[in-house]
Amino acid sequence: MKMKKNVYDFILLISVIAIASCSSHKNNDDDQSIINSGKIIEKGSNNISYLEDDIVQIQKLQKNNIIYFGLDKYDICSNSTRVLTSYASFLHKHPSYRLTVEGHADERGTPEYNISLGERRANAVKMYLQGNGILSEKISIISYGKEKPALIGHDEIAYSKNRRAVLLLISD
Repeated sequence: MKMKKNVYDFILLISVIAIASCSSHKNNDDDQSIINSGKIIEKGSNNISYLEDDIVQIQKLQKNNIIYFGLDKYDICSNSTRVLTSYASFLHKHPSYRLTVEGHADERGTPEYNISLGERRANAVKMYLQGNGILSEKISIISYGKEKPALIGHDEIAYSKNRRAVLLLISD
């Protein structure tokens, strides 16, 4: 799971850099960038690019991209609203991004029930974001039920880690 998250972070970083490097015209004097201590500075303009801020914000979002649920529950808890509000704010400011919400369940229950529960969890996240002004077309959902556990085990600790929705930012 950690490796998969690192791959997502790397792909996301490369996508942001590729988008930022696109330009409709080139001016050798004014449009050359100098990389100085991790910040991109435009010659002649003294403006620091927002690229670094965006990368930091994306990294923070991706480190805090899991919403946990109670047993057989799919309602959004009050402690999850801060995370979801951060995602809604980012999506408002960055219309070139969309979100995939993965719904998951613990191993208890039938496969059909767990797929359905995972879907309800993903839909609950989607509905919350839509209530915060994010268009439905910007959010896709998928349910894995119990098929992709975050933690393998047969105890309440493992079960609680597997009852979740995972939010993945995707650049268009």
